[in-house]
Amino acid sequence: MEWLCHSINFNLMKIIVFLLLLVNQSNTIYSQSDTVKSLIKRFNFNSFIYGINLKFVEPLKFKHQYDELINSKYLLSGSFEIGINKDLSKKFRLNTSIGAGLLPFNFNYVFQPEENSLFNNSSNKYNYNELDLNNSEYYYFNSYLIGSINIERKIYEKKETDFYASLGFNYYYFPFDYSYELLDEYAINDNQSYTTFKAYNIDSLNNQHILGLKISIFGNKVISKRSSLKYGLSYSYSPFSQINGEYSFYNFDFINNGTFKQSINSINIIFALEILKNKK
Repeated sequence: MEWLCHSINFNLMKIIVFLLLLVNQSNTIYSQSDTVKSLIKRFNFNSFIYGINLKFVEPLKFKHQYDELINSKYLLSGSFEIGINKDLSKKFRLNTSIGAGLLPFNFNYVFQPEENSLFNNSSNKYNYNELDLNNSEYYYFNSYLIGSINIERKIYEKKETDFYASLGFNYYYFPFDYSYELLDEYAINDNQSYTTFKAYNIDSLNNQHILGLKISIFGNKVISKRSSLKYGLSYSYSPFSQINGEYSFYNFDFINNGTFKQSINSINIIFALEILKNKK
């Protein structure tokens, strides 16, 4: 499990650096508050938005050369965003936001090695009737910044709640050059281990900038004179992948390898607080 400790430490370091970058950017914006206030006054927006998204990220997409031994699962992640709304008419409004989030992915396999093979042999000290790569152990993620612009249309009005449908664009920026190599090994004797699986990304095929679409349906429930609660569902989609890589199985009687892609597609649960701007 030494590789796992290194991976966790590396990811924690990335998160710390990532948060420091956000704090530094916030300080820069604050120090230029006069400019920001001037832009806000010129734009004449109507409300602030502070939101979080619970995201169910799509599994890795595999292209198998042989049998489909490897797979991936939906993973829960999240993002936060801050933004503004501007009314365009009684039915339409414009929403823009910026934020940050995490994009996770994982590998899974479970199968039985053939009898008398390298890993299922009575002459070994450690014998395996089943080989498995589980979800929690091989969990990786990358962090990103996001900018979003959406057109929202009011589709239904109810007492204290308005319902909207929206269509928009997302821009994702991945500030870290993410590289990894995953190795899974099994020991058959005290001093003898063999690799069963290897996966790695191809750095030259990583996408640092990605454009995507987002469709949403949500409600806005009034909770006070100046605030409302936004809740709903959205789907984020992009035809572009963030990470591209290759995988192979080793030390078996069969040959099995292929490629994989990590998409940014996700089903999202939306929660946000909308606060009306003070009128002067």
